[in-house]
Amino acid sequence: MEVNLPADQQAMIESLVASGRFPTTGDAISEGVRLLASTEKLRQQVQVGIEQADRGDVVDHDTVFSRLKAISSHSCELKRSDDSPASAVLRAASCPAP
Repeated sequence: MEVNLPADQQAMIESLVASGRFPTTGDAISEGVRLLASTEKLRQQVQVGIEQADRGDVVDHDTVFSRLKAISSHSCELKRSDDSPASAVLRAASCPAP
């Protein structure tokens, strides 16, 4: 496939390759396409949420926050059962003291 880019985009890709951020121009362009696909997926998910809200299919903020708190609490319990140094750092950063 041949792709023609505007000069500013081509310069940006060449700069990213020259800096070592990407090994090849193809890798840089592939990352751009991956990000575009991710953005489109997010856009579709947001549209689903908008349609749900328009139908009144929503969850109030108290319910959302209580669910998030339960998830966070469960995550911290799992981290407490793991005594690895990495888990200790994660516990210190994100979990209240037991």
